[in-house]
Amino acid sequence: MNTNILRYVVAVAKEKSFTAAAKKLSVAQPSLSQSIRSLEKQLGAQLFDRSANPLTLTRAGEIYIKWAEQTLRTQLQIERQITDTVEGTDTILRIGASAERTRFLLSPIMKRFYELRPRCIVQIHDVTTSQLVRLLESEEIDLMIGTFEVDQMRYASTPICDEQILLAVPASFDMDLPMPTLNNRYPEVDLTLFKDAPFLSLHSEQTLGTTLRQFCAASGFVPNIRLECHLLSNLHNMIADGIGVGLVGEPYVRYLQNDDNRVRYYSLKGMQATRHISAIYRSDHYLSLDALSLINLLQRQALPL
Repeated sequence: MNTNILRYVVAVAKEKSFTAAAKKLSVAQPSLSQSIRSLEKQLGAQLFDRSANPLTLTRAGEIYIKWAEQTLRTQLQIERQITDTVEGTDTILRIGASAERTRFLLSPIMKRFYELRPRCIVQIHDVTTSQLVRLLESEEIDLMIGTFEVDQMRYASTPICDEQILLAVPASFDMDLPMPTLNNRYPEVDLTLFKDAPFLSLHSEQTLGTTLRQFCAASGFVPNIRLECHLLSNLHNMIADGIGVGLVGEPYVRYLQNDDNRVRYYSLKGMQATRHISAIYRSDHYLSLDALSLINLLQRQALPL
């Protein structure tokens, strides 16, 4: 079977253009077009409606695309399984994680990972959760490190650690709050105390951004969000500078080892403020030895809250 023609058809269907597909595949457009016309002649049916702009699939094309995608997916999984049986083979592992999780979860284990899997090239996509889900769905990454409500028919997940969500408050704020101690690093506070406070938030497409809005709604108020950003590190720096309060993950606080006393951290009274961090991957994909090694290292380094 010539799998190149399957890739050609799938690429044209995704790009909705022969020109864009040829560019993405790094092949000459006339060659790609001729290959697809030859296939259509062999099948006795057109796969694409060339009169439409952008290009659309015919009914025959829709049927063929489903089979082509499944065939390419199956071939890839078989190739990965075979690769895992051959020592000394170069491999690629594509991981998705937020910039912060890349820093405090992935960075500490990568040296050990390369000791175990020296022939693996790791490609990290450090973008937002919504972007990671799209990359996972389009099969542009092998797994993502994070949290989202998975469709258990389409995705599988392996737990890595639990992450407590904390409220970060500038020490400069003039509020009568309990002081953290060595025995009680994160004293409890009621979120309603902050209903009139300025909030700093990650964007709503990010998990912590959504969580902030949900927690405030559960406490009976709409947060006064003064600022939104994509990076937790930027958010935390602005909290430290006294601009407002915001939510952060406990592993991030632990990673900072912050000793400048500009920020105090509080657990939230009456809130289920813990989220589960997992390695999430498509259930129809083979989990390679590279992926299994990475997940195992992540689980071993996870510390109890």
